Amino acid sequence: FAAYKQNLFSFIISRIGIIENYSEQGTEINEEKISNNNSLTLSSYAFDNESLVITYNLKFDKAPEFFLEDLIDSSKIIDNANTYDLEENHRTTHYKISETEYEFIKIYDLNEISLSDNAQFISEITLYKEFEGPIADKLGKWNFNITLNKNNTENINKKYILENKTIEL
Repeated sequence: FAAYKQNLFSFIISRIGIIENYSEQGTEINEEKISNNNSLTLSSYAFDNESLVITYNLKFDKAPEFFLEDLIDSSKIIDNANTYDLEENHRTTHYKISETEYEFIKIYDLNEISLSDNAQFISEITLYKEFEGPIADKLGKWNFNITLNKNNTENINKKYILENKTIEL
């Protein structure tokens, strides 16, 4: 199953135009958080001067009985005395791996932000079952704080295809 999952993930990464050998060029993190018996793992990241790509793995304790839309995130980068809000400048795609597991790929536009070594990526991720006016069922809330190691950066292709639309960052 692990080999199948890696091949599928490599195929997905390649299809959306990130980089063919993302798993070799990205930095593996595998930091897992659990909320309401559901786990979210920040799997890996890769970035350059224009884009930051974060991959997440979401595992439910049982198969969800609803259509999964997106993880709502409030993300920012803190670099020295500067804070950069990433909430407005990102694209997301996700793929069903099994009945209880999904991969999410978030691509953040860094707007030519020049990051120093060891900038902090801080993200608060929330998953809702469905929105009905101001009330929503929250399925989980996870917080991540990782150091972006500039030594592991590689150029990332700037052309992505999400939801059958070509996006150039």
